[in-house]
Amino acid sequence: MRIIAPMMILIMMTSTLAGCTGGDPDSGGEIDSDALNELIDQNLQDFINNTTITVNQEIHHHNNTTVVNNYYNSNTEYNNTTVIDGGEVTNQNYDQSSTYYNASSIGGNGTSNGIIRTIDFVFDLDLLWGNSPIIPGNRTSTYTAIWTYYDYATNSERTDIFTFDCGVYYLVGSANSSNEETYWENNNYYDDAWSDNGFNNTMRDIFHNVANDEDLRFTCDEDFYGYDSGQTQFYEIIYQFTIPEGFALSCLDTNSRAEVFDHNSGQSTGQYTYMRVDGVSWHCASWQSSIGGEYDMNVTISYNYLYENIDYRLLWSYKLISVLPHDQNDLDD
Repeated sequence: MRIIAPMMILIMMTSTLAGCTGGDPDSGGEIDSDALNELIDQNLQDFINNTTITVNQEIHHHNNTTVVNNYYNSNTEYNNTTVIDGGEVTNQNYDQSSTYYNASSIGGNGTSNGIIRTIDFVFDLDLLWGNSPIIPGNRTSTYTAIWTYYDYATNSERTDIFTFDCGVYYLVGSANSSNEETYWENNNYYDDAWSDNGFNNTMRDIFHNVANDEDLRFTCDEDFYGYDSGQTQFYEIIYQFTIPEGFALSCLDTNSRAEVFDHNSGQSTGQYTYMRVDGVSWHCASWQSSIGGEYDMNVTISYNYLYENIDYRLLWSYKLISVLPHDQNDLDD
């Protein structure tokens, strides 16, 4: 407060009280100092209570002050504004294409937030190999076979074309679907069934001999998806994705791995998958918790225990965190 304010108050009080002190006003006598002091003591508090005093104080800005302003706008963009030395302003804007988060703060102390991505991929070897989906056979279809046989009536070998219904392989237990057994499940009683349905020896021989031909099973067998090849298991890349530039893959758990399940039973296959990042073998561990940042990096997940005609399901979750690439050039640069 400036020193002039108390002086003005004293002058105003003295002027107000001057006519109320001393002797006869017309006598022109001087004001008695003791009387003046007593009047001031008696009326000062009332004067203060009914007086408004405005104080103007200069505001001094100090250097070496940092103000951080984090806010979210309608454009899904995080703005980090830094005010330094009382006026210099530096803006750092992060605009991503998905879920957003603060990657770091002044001084390099960042948060652990990020974009969590989940892989849920159902596949089989035919899908990985690019084969067309297999459509199983149907008991209502017909099958044509070329068959050579002995004809006793002519006493000669003959070769003829025979066409028959696939339903001949679905006779046993056909009266009750819960008790049905197809020829490929159990063929013990099919000779009797064919005889009862009027098929002669030649036709029964054909039914037996072509029953396991792959072409016939694809036509007639409703549970056939092809014979396994000579190799019992295969090693294949089963999934690929990219770590974008400016982001790092971060593990949700120290021992996190993509896991493969039998899609039909829901049981884990119990074997590890293998991951490579830009061709480098990598997996989540206490000494390998994140990777990426300087450029787009290709990630592949492989598996070594794949069998034909089995549906699999790959499950894994990981986190993408925003990072600042190292500003030093590689030695080769």
